[in-house]
This record gives sequence, C-alpha cells and structure tokens, in this order.
Amino acid sequence: ACAQKTFDHASAVLTGVTGDTAQVTCNAGAHGGGEWTCNANGTFGGTDCTPCPAGTASSDGGECVACGASTFASGTGNTLCTAVTKCGLGKGVQTQATASSDTVCEACTAGANHSDVNDANQSCLGVSTFTFNIQLS
Repeated sequence: ACAQKTFDHASAVLTGVTGDTAQVTCNAGAHGGGEWTCNANGTFGGTDCTPCPAGTASSDGGECVACGASTFASGTGNTLCTAVTKCGLGKGVQTQATASSDTVCEACTAGANHSDVNDANQSCLGVSTFTFNIQLS
C-alpha cells in the first residue's frame, strides 16, 4: 500500500495499493497535477501542483496562461490577471507595467511638465516656453 499523499496546492488526498491511479486537479492559481500512480516502493508518483509564476494565472487549476496586453499578475499563484493602472490627468508614467508588475505613476510638476491624458503609457511631458522680443518704435 502507498503512504497517504496530500498536496499543498490541490484538495486531493490519495490512498491506495500498488498500481492504483488517481486524477489530481490543482487549485486555481496552480498548475500540474494529472494522473498519479501508487508505485511498488509505497509512494505515489506524478506531477506536483505548483503555483503559477508571476506574469501568469490559472483560474481553474489548469495550465498557467500568460497575462495579455494591459494586464499583469505580480507574485505567484495568481487566479487572474489584473488590468494595469492608468495614470490620471496631471500624472505621468514613471515605470510602465510589465506582465508581472503594475504601472507606477508620478505627479507632474506644475510649470515644469504636464499630462493631459489618462493612460498607462505617457510620462509627464515638458512644458514649452517661448521668448518674445517686442520692439516698440
């Protein structure tokens, strides 16, 4: 008989005798699992469930899927990708989002730079200055 097998990232508990097989479904946010077999040495063999890496997510314990455009998943074990933050009016992008990190916004400095858009791409833009020479005759 095989020693009882429990999982960190699945709710399955396996017991059985040599040759028995069982299907393991990972928890959301993890991947792996599949068929496990009770081996002659008294242990179960199969693919452990492991947390999805940063930049990916699994909503059903299946394969981890890469986050798409304008979304991110920081840390591990994500069940979904989150929409990136848009920097509002008067704020610009200091650091653009990646698949594993959100946008970092910064306040624009009055008189030095500005932002008139609400997006996740544009940094604060410099303010143009003009010099006028007026000659009076």
